[in-house]
Amino acid sequence: MKTLLTTLLFFFAISVSINAQEKSADLIVEGIYQEEVLGDLDKAAELFNQVLKDFSKDRKECAQALYHLA
Repeated sequence: MKTLLTTLLFFFAISVSINAQEKSADLIVEGIYQEEVLGDLDKAAELFNQVLKDFSKDRKECAQALYHLA
């Protein structure tokens, strides 16, 4: 029973982590779309700043956000 509970918690933690990465990647994609396609630099900057604020531990996404803010 203990092994089953540990396994379930492990898979739950992985699914939460993957979901967070997808959300940060979605914000990056939306920011790039706002910036490059629609030309809405204010909205793009808002999305990139949200990535920096909410997903500060996702180094890849934060680097992308900083790159587009520069």
